[in-house]
Amino acid sequence: MFRNSAGKIRILLALGGIALIVVLIARVGPGAVVQHFSAVGFEIFWVVVPYAIGTAIGAFPWVWLLPETGRPGPGAAIKSRLAASGANALLPFFALAGEPARLLWLKTNVRAAGTAALVVDRIVYNCASAVFLLTGVVLALTATDLPHSIALVAALIGVSVLLVTIGLGVATSRYGLGARLEKFARQKLPLGKSPAAFGAEVDRTVRALFHGPRRPLLLGFLTHFVSRVVLGAEVFVALWVLDVPVTPQVAYVLATVHVATAAVGSAIPGQLGVLEGGQALVTSALGMDASVGISLVLVGRLRQLVFAPLTVFLISTARAHDHAARRAPLTTENAQ
Repeated sequence: MFRNSAGKIRILLALGGIALIVVLIARVGPGAVVQHFSAVGFEIFWVVVPYAIGTAIGAFPWVWLLPETGRPGPGAAIKSRLAASGANALLPFFALAGEPARLLWLKTNVRAAGTAALVVDRIVYNCASAVFLLTGVVLALTATDLPHSIALVAALIGVSVLLVTIGLGVATSRYGLGARLEKFARQKLPLGKSPAAFGAEVDRTVRALFHGPRRPLLLGFLTHFVSRVVLGAEVFVALWVLDVPVTPQVAYVLATVHVATAAVGSAIPGQLGVLEGGQALVTSALGMDASVGISLVLVGRLRQLVFAPLTVFLISTARAHDHAARRAPLTTENAQ
């Protein structure tokens, strides 16, 4: 019943977000948005490039946190990251709901360690995202005309995200989350252990990762930051596609809006309406028409539509391979 209620709430939030988008477009004028897209041609497919490269870069920090003997290869790691990112774009809950899909690319006996690595990886990722937002604030104050009041709000959001994330990391390491994560992950795929054993191993591994060598954590942070910057290049490419000339500094600032709006609108699938409103506010504050911000987000949503079938294909294929791998020993035993 709870899962059905959650699904209904998700649908209502998505519908509310869509309604907000309609209101925003009506306010800025549908003609203004249409005009931005009127000259768009096949060059729009270039927005796929920074997303694909940035997502591929961001695939590896999780892998570095896994036991060496259980790590997936580079291709599998990138596939798992693309699948999780695609699911995160559609599902709410702070872009975490799609992460368990990555466990499909691990053997069953490594999934407890994989879940622990996901926890640590997301904490490192959120720290990198907060720093990405804060560097955008510095650029906004030094190289753009963004009002200080908006920059201050963004800075407060960035600092809050960073402090909350660090606090969650400390709490997770000290008190554990294994039992709760077991229930969450088991909804997605078989885990191969009893709930108690799975939860205990997750908590033990999380503590080991936090208290062990710092190199994987620091390398993961730097890699996630670089991934964020590359992903942010999609904004520069999208504005070029829309024939809106901007400086790299302005494009960087606009790329950080996604992080700020995620802190307040992550419960809404895909940040529908929230991201459009945030970009409309910031582009208007920077002296551009608000329709530029809405059009910019719509280009990103078109890219999401392109990758949506890939997400479904990757997850369904991985599930099929996982099911076949688990049935193989049973088939061998029956044959004997």
